[in-house]
Amino acid sequence: MARIDAATGTLLAGVPVGSGPMSIAIGESAVWVANQGDGTVSRVDPATNQVVATISIGQKGFLRLAAGEGRVWVAACLDKVVKVIDPTTNEVTASVPAEGCWNVAVGGGQVWVPIGERTVMRVYPATLTAMPTIFVQSGPSEIAAGFDSMWVANVNAITVSRFDSVVREITATLMTGLDLAKHNLHGLPLVRDASGSPRRLV
Repeated sequence: MARIDAATGTLLAGVPVGSGPMSIAIGESAVWVANQGDGTVSRVDPATNQVVATISIGQKGFLRLAAGEGRVWVAACLDKVVKVIDPTTNEVTASVPAEGCWNVAVGGGQVWVPIGERTVMRVYPATLTAMPTIFVQSGPSEIAAGFDSMWVANVNAITVSRFDSVVREITATLMTGLDLAKHNLHGLPLVRDASGSPRRLV
């Protein structure tokens, strides 16, 4: 994993993690890296740039991460579950079934998992119960929180759905203008342009 100074673009550190690092999350007093090659999550101390724990997920392949609400959430999508890591013990303490999952994000005090053809599932952190909640456009995959909303990239429709995590309603559907035959939607990072205005990039 590379640590880069956002102001200068300078490489500050290279942190050896597991095999095939795929996803990264920041929260719960650490940086977390999902390693698809060996089915682990590396916990990195941002103060020292050192791996302080390696947690076995038990599933190699497609892994995505989110951190928040007192836990780290690992979408082990080939295994059709979201694994739950307790950051106080660095152990997997629970699994939430997630048939057809693609990703995971934390927002509005809850955990959100795109599943299936048009659905985003909501997980209650206190009880780890889940239910389909939001119905978006075709192929929900990437998901992120920001601007008091959740954002979902729909890879088949080539759109982005915005929904309110509190009232659980779609508030906007954004056309990307991309050609399905030539593009895919990967990532929904929050950035700021030269004026300092926040924007999302698809």
